[in-house]
This record gives sequence, C-alpha cells and structure tokens, in this order.
Amino acid sequence: MDSEINKKILISVPIILILYIFCFFLIKKNYYVTLFFPSNNSTNKLLAEKRELVWKKSEKERISNIVEEVLLATMNKESFNFTNKNSKLLNLSIENNRVILNLNSESLNFIKYGNVDNYQEQLYMFIYSITNSICFNFNSIKYVKFYFDGKLYRYLDTNLQGENGFSPNWELLY
Repeated sequence: MDSEINKKILISVPIILILYIFCFFLIKKNYYVTLFFPSNNSTNKLLAEKRELVWKKSEKERISNIVEEVLLATMNKESFNFTNKNSKLLNLSIENNRVILNLNSESLNFIKYGNVDNYQEQLYMFIYSITNSICFNFNSIKYVKFYFDGKLYRYLDTNLQGENGFSPNWELLY
C-alpha cells in the first residue's frame, strides 16, 4: 500500500511541475514603467508616475506602450492631463539610439493647463513628457524625433529638435 502511494506521488509531482512551468511561460508578465506628466503646481516641471503594463516582446512594442500611456492621461491628482482624447500614435521606428514618432495632428490640440497660456510652452511639456518617459525606461534611447501626420511640425523643425531629435531634459523633473 505504501509503495502504491509512493508510486502515485512520484508520478504526480513531475506532472504538476511540468504544468506549473508550462503555465509560467504562457502567462504574460507585467512590468512597471515610469511616465512623466506636467505638475499642477508648476508649469515647468514633470512629475513621475509608475504604471504597470503588459509585457511585450519587442522593444518597439514596449516603447509604443509607453507613448500610448502618456497620451491616455495621468492618474495622479498632482499632475495635469494636457493631451486630448483623440491623440494617437500612428507609428514609430527605432534607428540606433533614436526613436522616431509619428503622432496624429490631433495630438497638437492641447487642453489648456495650469496658468500657461503659451502654446509653445505647452508643446514642449508635451514633447518632454514623452521624450523623458521613453529615455528613462530605455537607457539605449538617447533621442526622440517627432512627426505629426508624417510631417515635421513647423515649431519643431530641425533647428529646435536637431538632426537626431530631442534628448531628455532631466532638469524638468521634480
């Protein structure tokens, strides 16, 4: 009788372990990212916000997730949501240490935030919110170049964003 129980245990334990390992690889893992949003208290500072995202296999998909999360909105009451609900990432590419983003032109229709009346200032908070979020989470990325509906935006010509695009501005962080 004891040998029969031992035999059942010897058979069931490996089966349970195999099932456990199989399930472990099938279940999608989540990971945490840090995103940056404009502060309610200051017009020129970005606050960090942690988010849990579903793991994506490719770096391109993970960067896309980050951009889409920034475009969605902040969940922090200390931060201000300045994107509109029609903001959308059309596509992105990665070249060496640079991400090239193509957003829809609706992304440029900012919701006025804080006491900032200056569109240019809001534009840069938007740009650095995305740039800092990408570069913080991906150390290999040093620049982010922005296009809107496939075109360089007139306020973001190569004189402003340089040949490579925007590099992160860590001085904006609280």
